Amino acid sequence: MNSKEWVNLFLYLVFGVWIAAIVIFIGCDPYNIWRMSAKNKYFSEKEINTLILAEKLNHKEFSLLFGTSRSNQIFGDGSNIDFLNFSSSLYGNAVNVSAFLKQLNAVQLKNVISIYYLVDDHTLNGYDKEDSFSKVQQLNYDSNLFIEKLKFSVFLNYEKILKTLVSIKYDYLSASYVVNNNGVIVRLNKNETLDVPDEYLSMSTRQYFTNDGIAALLDVDKFCKKNKVPIKYFTPTHFTQYLRLFDFDYMQNKWALLLEGGLSGFYALWNIENISNYVEGNKYIAFKDKFSHLNGYCANKVFIENVVNGDNKYFINSKEKLGDYVLFSNRLFK
Repeated sequence: MNSKEWVNLFLYLVFGVWIAAIVIFIGCDPYNIWRMSAKNKYFSEKEINTLILAEKLNHKEFSLLFGTSRSNQIFGDGSNIDFLNFSSSLYGNAVNVSAFLKQLNAVQLKNVISIYYLVDDHTLNGYDKEDSFSKVQQLNYDSNLFIEKLKFSVFLNYEKILKTLVSIKYDYLSASYVVNNNGVIVRLNKNETLDVPDEYLSMSTRQYFTNDGIAALLDVDKFCKKNKVPIKYFTPTHFTQYLRLFDFDYMQNKWALLLEGGLSGFYALWNIENISNYVEGNKYIAFKDKFSHLNGYCANKVFIENVVNGDNKYFINSKEKLGDYVLFSNRLFK
């Protein structure tokens, strides 16, 4: 063959490899954007999955949950209303949540029956791009969903190829959890435990907030009140050793600003008796890892019993109650 034929052959091979890679990428669906089924382990934090979940609101009523990995296993509020969990796709930054709610169309907004919001210790961080947990997303909710998914799949890069390989290994050979089509992480073992660490010297996420993060959450609250959408706020739950490192005074500053800004109250669930301190056989029974993630069973138990059912023991609706809570917690853990 002459040089031109060799060049043509090389180009055909490159094109063939590229087409094959796209087919494998769509077939493995490592970002779970094509099927939105319970087959895949990995659930992307890319905006497309947020759009997929949001599109469901065009067709029926749902209750919504916003949060972080500490709420992504919650699958419902015990009512007959279906449930969408945005914890893994949108993440809990209040800037994201505010922008998401404001871009819902009239039908979607009408189909939002209620909202639950896990306000994690580190997610009122506004637009701080230096913070690894900021995760501010610029979403275009008017995008054609099919075109967006196709563009995402055709323009491959190193990260997408690597995630495809990881997906092949874990999704199909040794998956430990799946994602259902409403965004919920379903772990195959719902009763995982955590060995009590010999020593615990550092929290997994720093406690952090910014003024624009506070403003964004208050904006969410005002939006819900204006549109008569019930919303409940709650904190994560931590194990005892984690709480000994916890800065309750810093959390007091954060939540005092929110209460001053008009928030009607929140469920302070950082420490729950017989959950945070529940140890058997030198294991924290309610937690699955050192990052203070409740296991699937306890995440749903705490959510239903303490948030959905409105446990007044943990509900704080004034700066005075907040001060009493912090004073008690500091005496208990310091």
